[in-house]
Amino acid sequence: MNNFKGNKALLLKWFQQGNTVEQCSEPGPSFGKFSGIEECPISGITPVIHRLFRDGEIRYTTFNSFGLRWERYYSVNVNGETND
Repeated sequence: MNNFKGNKALLLKWFQQGNTVEQCSEPGPSFGKFSGIEECPISGITPVIHRLFRDGEIRYTTFNSFGLRWERYYSVNVNGETND
């Protein structure tokens, strides 16, 4: 694991505890909205998620709900396996 500090470290630890976050990626009124962040330890989650994804610490899967496309972000454990 990388030596993250601050919000990146807090969010990564939260993801590694099995938590997930979903973000709407369908153009329209719900675009960019999050679901599942009620217990999230930080605010301003979008740039931190993008950095963790870029660094390979989290992944996402795409799914549809009520006709809208969503991305579910989740952590990758130390061995490179997913925490599904």
